[in-house]
Amino acid sequence: MASRRQQRKEKIPAILSVVPALDYRLEIEFGSGSFLDLNMRHCMLTNRYYKLNTPAVFRAVFTDGDTIIFVPNDPFTPDIFPREAVNMALRRWYHDPIAFLRAEPIENSRIRLEMATGSTLVLNMENHWLASRYSALQDEKLFGSVRADGETLVFGDLQINGDELTHLMLSIPDLEAN
Repeated sequence: MASRRQQRKEKIPAILSVVPALDYRLEIEFGSGSFLDLNMRHCMLTNRYYKLNTPAVFRAVFTDGDTIIFVPNDPFTPDIFPREAVNMALRRWYHDPIAFLRAEPIENSRIRLEMATGSTLVLNMENHWLASRYSALQDEKLFGSVRADGETLVFGDLQINGDELTHLMLSIPDLEAN
């Protein structure tokens, strides 16, 4: 028999929706309640993503809940996994440092992050407040103090790096846990 945590995760897909937008952008809604406006323009001339330059291919994007798919069962057209999508938003190339341009608290315990890649992330923090590491962020003043410091988000003494941000963007917290 599956545990409650497994049952909950099975009910909520990693990716709820993906919508193509103008200028090689994807609007992605994650099961975590976070959102990503992914600017893919910087990837479009690479070998991996070159086939996505065909407008009909790019506009045909859909998700099966686990993957972003452009052409099913085509080994020459890439699929994009959730972690890859977030990493594409964080840095232009895999070896580049992360560059937060701006961090802004918005309603419903979310943070809007503008990246040097031209992508925008909306991080849902509310469901992570059960974890002791983030519980202090329930304080509106501390939450509102968020700032971008190069490769790190800073809330007073609490710092969140790119790997941790990726985890927060994608993880679906177990709300029944106490």
